[in-house]
Amino acid sequence: MEEQIDSQGVQLQNIPFSISNNDATECYINSSLQCLFCVPELLNLLCEMEESGVLKDLKKIKQNDFYEYILLKKLMVIIVNLGYYNQSHNCKQLLNDDVDNCPILNPENFKQIVKRSFGDNSNLFTGQQCAFEFIKKVLNKINSFLKKYFQISTIEKLFGSRKNNISICTHCCNFNRTTEFSEIQSICLDLCTNINKIKNISDLIEKYFKQETVNDWCCYLCKNDGCLKDFYFETYPIYLLICLKRFNNKLKKNCDPIFIKQNIIIPQSAKYELISIIIHIGKTIRSGHYISIVKKNNNFYIVNDEVITFLGNMNDEKLNDQQYVLNNSYVLLYHRV
Repeated sequence: MEEQIDSQGVQLQNIPFSISNNDATECYINSSLQCLFCVPELLNLLCEMEESGVLKDLKKIKQNDFYEYILLKKLMVIIVNLGYYNQSHNCKQLLNDDVDNCPILNPENFKQIVKRSFGDNSNLFTGQQCAFEFIKKVLNKINSFLKKYFQISTIEKLFGSRKNNISICTHCCNFNRTTEFSEIQSICLDLCTNINKIKNISDLIEKYFKQETVNDWCCYLCKNDGCLKDFYFETYPIYLLICLKRFNNKLKKNCDPIFIKQNIIIPQSAKYELISIIIHIGKTIRSGHYISIVKKNNNFYIVNDEVITFLGNMNDEKLNDQQYVLNNSYVLLYHRV
């Protein structure tokens, strides 16, 4: 199968799908899938793999990779059932704006497959049901499997980036630069320390990219301690995951209000547009409930498992006026524009 990144092949539904929450512990999976399915290139990749039958033709799969194979197959089945196709894939389009008649997905079997793929002892299933970690793990599993068996690197082309880390000795000005590539690039913005003056997402991003002084660093030339540390993206991801770190080391939650902007700028002048928010309602990471806000055809929807609420086209003020957004936004997905 020829590798490509194509956002034109998929007809996104006008409305999101609803998901059953059978045992009241699947909401983090539900909100994560809502977020991931806002990425048309990911849907298109899975659609093309389903249509071409490349997984059926895969003869030899190592035992350690079996559940990653099943995970990928299950995602394809989900996308087929939800009708995320256009005419080029010879399948139906769901263009109904009636939220009462949206497709419903039952994730029970999917949860068991993911559990085996991640390992039965994963914290995601034994306690810390974190939507942010779940999204990253799903993407990493799919990415590693596709690269290993098909030499396809679409996932890291969508979510990956190259970052340069710079250290400058405060005594002899020794300059050191290292480059690292992240297959799934994310930004974790700390809300648990020194945010009294921070009121919106742009302030947090500015603080994140700010140069800092590090004292417990030893220069290999002059042997003195202390340096200035800085970093910048050499390449930017097409889709950027941002986590608002609302949980401290004791897993208790910080509910300080953070104003979410639909358009942000990442140094050096990379512009991004908001397409999804995952909201955690509750006091700790081990308790509470996840819901999501997704953007479809310029309209926002709140998705709470099987309940979908139409919000429409909103500015930043109206978006942040929605219940839970200011104090409980946890994961943000932005698309580079």
